[in-house]
Amino acid sequence: MNLEEEEENKLLMLTSADKWILSKVNTLAKEMTENMEHYELGLAVQKVHDFLWDEYCDWYIEMVKPRLYDKEDSTRGAALWTLKNVLITALKLLHPYMPFITEEIFQHLQSSEESIMISQWPTFKEEWNNKENEQEIDMLKEAIRSIRNIRAEMNVVPSRKAQVFVVSQHEDVRGVFEKSKTFFKTLAYASDVMIQEDKTGIGEDAVSIVIHNAVIYIPFADLVDLEKEMERLTKEREKMLKEIERVEKKLSNQGFVAKAPVSVIEEEKAKGEKYKAILAQVEERIAQLKK
Repeated sequence: MNLEEEEENKLLMLTSADKWILSKVNTLAKEMTENMEHYELGLAVQKVHDFLWDEYCDWYIEMVKPRLYDKEDSTRGAALWTLKNVLITALKLLHPYMPFITEEIFQHLQSSEESIMISQWPTFKEEWNNKENEQEIDMLKEAIRSIRNIRAEMNVVPSRKAQVFVVSQHEDVRGVFEKSKTFFKTLAYASDVMIQEDKTGIGEDAVSIVIHNAVIYIPFADLVDLEKEMERLTKEREKMLKEIERVEKKLSNQGFVAKAPVSVIEEEKAKGEKYKAILAQVEERIAQLKK
């Protein structure tokens, strides 16, 4: 739908994300060709499947959405050009396995080649070989995954934005995050992204995430509504105390101990230990919140 406004070749305005996906599809073309020449057809189709779903759809499309939505972005044309050319390349690689649907999509995407059946097979292009950009984006993906994992562990809903601090003493690492700040902010559910050399302005309660040559900090208060979290933890604490009391009463009942099978008694003891462990974690969390 966006291709109606596509501009001509925007190679000079390609971003790191654009160069990364071009490098990925470039390597894919080379590897798939080698696989097919050696009749490794299953391996070849698995590679194009993984590329389309993981790299292209899950990551690249999400990365460029902010640029597509901003009509004033000077790199918007480059994003459209990259989206189109990478998809066309992937369709050609997929064509031997899915001839009809790839032909249909191919006809809608472009008009320079008559049919995908007689189009030029993708070959490795040295100008698309950007290993440095691949390393940059892999670092950003690692950071985004780590942030999402922390948020999931703390049950933070995606709609709750949090300030993210990226701290690194390496200028090149800070430069990578600076260049990709727009999409990093969106994919990391950040209200703002601060990129700095040290921990200045970061509270001691901030949640930290360590990646290669950098540490990411998120203020705890930005992730959690402290009042609601304290209320939830207090209820959890009361629940665990009641469960522990119930188990201890049961095990102190001589009638129960005398009649119950050993397996049942051991099961109750295990429950008691589990409840005590949970209680200790809850009390530790409450103590942290009270600081």
